[in-house]
Amino acid sequence: FSVRALVPSANGNRIYLGGDFTDLAGTLRSRLAAVDATTGAVDKTFNAGTIDSTVRALAVTGNTLYVGGDFTSVKGQSRTRLAAVDATTGALNSNWTPAADATVRVLRLAHEGSRVYAGGAFTTISGQSRSYLASLNSLTGAPDGAWVPPTPNGPVFSLAESGGRVYIATGGGGGAVEAYDSSTGARAWSMKGDGDAQALLVRGDKVYAGGHFDK
Repeated sequence: FSVRALVPSANGNRIYLGGDFTDLAGTLRSRLAAVDATTGAVDKTFNAGTIDSTVRALAVTGNTLYVGGDFTSVKGQSRTRLAAVDATTGALNSNWTPAADATVRVLRLAHEGSRVYAGGAFTTISGQSRSYLASLNSLTGAPDGAWVPPTPNGPVFSLAESGGRVYIATGGGGGAVEAYDSSTGARAWSMKGDGDAQALLVRGDKVYAGGHFDK
């Protein structure tokens, strides 16, 4: 089955994998696993238990691994498309419990460390209106009431932060690449295409986008 997300541990010794898989090199791992960054061997100390559907997004800071996707439970506990686990053991974080009403496709830790950006197909997070893009408290998961950007062009596929801006690649209405102020959430600019923008990379003053657009 597919691997849909990869992210290194904070110290670079592990690689975390998320996807559709239920077995990794003969070891039972339900849609989330860690492997040695050098050898690829499954890390037996990390076990997040059963996740009931696809993991699509991962982000890590220190000893916390944030997880997003299609799932509604982790280790038998209710977690609606968003969860956090201990990055060493996989133990479920009981304090970080936001809930998204549809798929989460991307997670990124804000540079200042107190927030986690989430993008996807959702329109609410924990009952609060957040269409396709949200900022969540990194400790509690509460939606950031001070960062409520205008609704993006469509569902978010990719996200990056650089130079005081959050950049997103979206589908819907031809697809678009858009930029938002990382402090206020105000939209800085939007460039539409004729197909979904699905990948994004920022280097210096350049924003690179890929997708199934022609113009």
